[in-house]
Amino acid sequence: QMEEAIESLVTSTVTKLLEEAGFKQPPVNPLLIGAHHGIYFMVRPLPEANVEYKTIRHEESWVVTLNGEPPPDSQTVAAARAISSILINIPEDLNEVREEIIERGAEEILMPKSWFEESIKSFGYDVPELKRRFGVTYEVVAARTLQFRRSFLTIFDDQMVVKRMASKGLDISAEPSLAEKEILQRALESSTYQRASDSNALIECHPLPLESGIQRVFCFKVPK
Repeated sequence: QMEEAIESLVTSTVTKLLEEAGFKQPPVNPLLIGAHHGIYFMVRPLPEANVEYKTIRHEESWVVTLNGEPPPDSQTVAAARAISSILINIPEDLNEVREEIIERGAEEILMPKSWFEESIKSFGYDVPELKRRFGVTYEVVAARTLQFRRSFLTIFDDQMVVKRMASKGLDISAEPSLAEKEILQRALESSTYQRASDSNALIECHPLPLESGIQRVFCFKVPK
């Protein structure tokens, strides 16, 4: 019941916000949504490196300061989270899941469900292509795919696991399987997308070199 309430709140609010701002296809610029609602953005370095944004209310308007240190696509995600935190009217009985609602609101602003489903039909689960289409970070778009395909996602930096997540209802093991590590190795050696399938799962690895020189790889494991 709570899940239904969250879904209904997020979808109805975000649909209205996108319509008001005139967005009919991606990418969505959250700053233009803000402009319709008295929310003004400025970008500058924030003293706390891990803080994405800060909000201050001035009577009927808001000023959101985005941390200028992260790259533009990360700032776009932060702006969508700020919009979500201000414009989704969260009822008291859902306050305990406030952070989840804000995150889901930001996802829906940047990657509306119907648009994302259409893009998957066109491009499959191609993380770089979906990133280009929606103008968000690789991590955010990869995480979004978990809601449309029952799967596990592991993010590696130079073969080290930096994050593991899974679609709802899947129990995630602490360590990647040998098969995942094998496909990861092939992706690293070739610097190209690799996939393999066995009786248990389909495994796909997308290598994405970072400016720092670190080789980041997004690996999906889709159980059969």
